[in-house]
Amino acid sequence: MRPLLYASPNLLMSRFRFMLLLPRLLFVHAIIIAILGVLFGRQILEAQFGIIDDHEIVWFLGNKSSLAWADILSTVMDKTEVGNPFESQRFRPFYYLARATEAALWGDSASLWYAARFLMFATFIGCLLEGARRLVGLCAALALLAYVVMLPFWSGIWDRLGPAEIYAACGLGIWFASSTSLLIDQVPRRRSFLGLTIGTFMMCGSKETLLPFALLSIALLVMRRHAMPTTRWYLAMIGCALPAGIIASVMVLQLGATGKDIYGNSVGFGGRTDLLIDVAKQIIVSATGLTAVAAIAWLWSEPAQWRRATMAFAAASASI
Repeated sequence: MRPLLYASPNLLMSRFRFMLLLPRLLFVHAIIIAILGVLFGRQILEAQFGIIDDHEIVWFLGNKSSLAWADILSTVMDKTEVGNPFESQRFRPFYYLARATEAALWGDSASLWYAARFLMFATFIGCLLEGARRLVGLCAALALLAYVVMLPFWSGIWDRLGPAEIYAACGLGIWFASSTSLLIDQVPRRRSFLGLTIGTFMMCGSKETLLPFALLSIALLVMRRHAMPTTRWYLAMIGCALPAGIIASVMVLQLGATGKDIYGNSVGFGGRTDLLIDVAKQIIVSATGLTAVAAIAWLWSEPAQWRRATMAFAAASASI
């Protein structure tokens, strides 16, 4: 007869391996935060509110040093597009809910506001690295990470408080790591479901143009249905589909009434076709760059594959 607190050797070994893995992951994230701290620490400590992007924060606070917790919901409903969705051409519930919550947390301290962006950037980098590592290995993941963080548009996002891309990028990192886990793990973990739901809402609720990621989340859940507990699967499906469906419905009604988006572009077939072509070009260019970087990093990390690829290239060149 087994004792009451019996634990199988396999269970103990799996727990022990997880304990060995956890410090390594924390160590990697600590290194990322330390590097970013050296690069941006002084700017955070000396940060001040700006006129262009930070006026909403001052408006939320009024003459108070911080927003009262009890006033978060009323501020979002009374002072933003969330409470008046059809008087604006945008609908970003997560964005304004997060900003009002930050106004309660950080108040009138610009340094704390920028420190929060610093942590969100670190979260994005750490999640991207972890997800890519599980997909293509550490060397290729580091190369992909270097390619992504050196893209020029980041300089216009993380050095300000206003862009919705801040929350969207953090959500993208969480979504990517969670999606990778759902794809790879034989039995998906609870945190993967939670991360997928949170990441989807952060992206769709901050940038309406990221609504297609909700479709990707739904497709992933459908594809992995057989490996997921029923209750957890339904909760994740509702958490991904319901907010995205509400946002999409509001946007359709808004665009149908005005005929133009927030940037003045026509929502007619011609205008959308031109926009889709431009987006497709950008995706092709980015995908080509990412594929090339990943292939080089993978070949470099696998000497045998590198030799085969070199011989194949030499043979092809000789035949030409």
